[in-house]
Amino acid sequence: MIKLINHGVANVIKGDIYINRKLKKYPRLYAKIIAHERKHLTNEEHIDLKEPFDWELFKFIITTPSTWSQFLPVWISGRKIIYNNIMMAFFLVLVYIVAFIFIGFIDPMISLFAACILPFYAWGLAKWLF
Repeated sequence: MIKLINHGVANVIKGDIYINRKLKKYPRLYAKIIAHERKHLTNEEHIDLKEPFDWELFKFIITTPSTWSQFLPVWISGRKIIYNNIMMAFFLVLVYIVAFIFIGFIDPMISLFAACILPFYAWGLAKWLF
């Protein structure tokens, strides 16, 4: 059964295909996505890796902000909480990168300026000059 939604691109959840209603304006893309999601229903392995990259889909995602929720690691649909394992992994990698940047670069700079009185003298000199 195909159900139209207002967010994301398309998903298969418990045997139902959920697809963004704005895709109806793009019949070729709509047909491609329905065919792709039906392959998920047949339990064919590694569908997302086998399919070639589609520029038309990429343009649709970039130009339609409501599709960006497709890339969130957790969705809440009605009373159901749905986890997207692949996006959860990407999200954790992003968290590690941000933590590394903060711990490696920003925190030492804060410590340097907090322990040193030189920036305060520089600020006073800058105010005096300008």
